[in-house]
Amino acid sequence: MKDKPLDSPEFFPLYEKMAKYNLPIFIHPHRDADYPDYRTEKESLYSLNTLFGWIYETSAAMIRLTYSGVMEKYPDLQIITHHSGAMIPFLEKRVIDFADFGDKLLKLILNIISVNLFAITLRCFTSDTAIYGNTPGLMCSYALYGAKHMLFATDFHTMLSGVSGITRLR
Repeated sequence: MKDKPLDSPEFFPLYEKMAKYNLPIFIHPHRDADYPDYRTEKESLYSLNTLFGWIYETSAAMIRLTYSGVMEKYPDLQIITHHSGAMIPFLEKRVIDFADFGDKLLKLILNIISVNLFAITLRCFTSDTAIYGNTPGLMCSYALYGAKHMLFATDFHTMLSGVSGITRLR
């Protein structure tokens, strides 16, 4: 939110209240065009800030909420992610394999517990189905989350602005 990571302690009171009242939080990160694709550029080109930036931001938020322990601290917290869980379902194995960074001895002792806990925690998110009719991508998300953690959604708000959008809808 406003370039702040969602695992920042300043958001903990919100998470506590939302979990207490059993209300979901829908996250749909946004990245403006002035956020460059490369450090040597001043802005994103070819709408990559929207095409991949939002997906990256969603994935990063999910991982940060999981690695930081927010999802463990607030086990009743419901986070709904946009675009079918972003990159997480497709890269699930890679994400889980990277979860065990750290000291080798600690890795040997805690690997099974931490990696399995991380994998279980990832499945606590709910994803929407707004991935533009990409059935293989949707099935990837379904394999990770299951039907109980998926929610029908569209992204047609981007196509329905103004009178021409309303005409298309009819």
